[in-house]
Amino acid sequence: IVSDELTRWVGFTKEYPGVVHTPNIDRLARRGVAFTRAYCNAPACSPSRASFLSGLRPSTSGAYYGEKFREIMPDVTTLPQHFRESGYKTLGGGKIFHGFVREDERSWNEYRDYVRSPRPDPYPEPMVSGYRDHIWAPVAVEDSEMDGDWGTASWAIEKIDQEQSEPLFLGVGFFKP
Repeated sequence: IVSDELTRWVGFTKEYPGVVHTPNIDRLARRGVAFTRAYCNAPACSPSRASFLSGLRPSTSGAYYGEKFREIMPDVTTLPQHFRESGYKTLGGGKIFHGFVREDERSWNEYRDYVRSPRPDPYPEPMVSGYRDHIWAPVAVEDSEMDGDWGTASWAIEKIDQEQSEPLFLGVGFFKP
């Protein structure tokens, strides 16, 4: 499990008690090991993802904030591309390359594009000051109507349940975990 920008926004760290509720991640943390002082090589999601998927530091790749990685690293071999070239069937869905290369033909045999889920109405003010772009609020719809992440997770489960006749690499990214 790779997570960018999750930092302290999880319940088990107790950084924001009463504000952040993440029961599934909390349960996973209790069952395993949580590295709460792990460091990333880029403090933003796009360069962090580009680095993880390419194996290159931002200072090497030039991916610092929102660049389309195939434009700045056209010849890089990505992690899923390496698996694909090694005989794996590669399936991806959601937010893997930060949405910039959703259908990277070199990386994926099949890709499920992201579908935007309903947003709160009215759109709320941030719960924590200084995080204007990070809004969390309930949306009065069934989970299944959250097609972005729910749909991607359901798609991934369906793909795992299907009998695979070849080795499989499955990348699944969530926008609002």
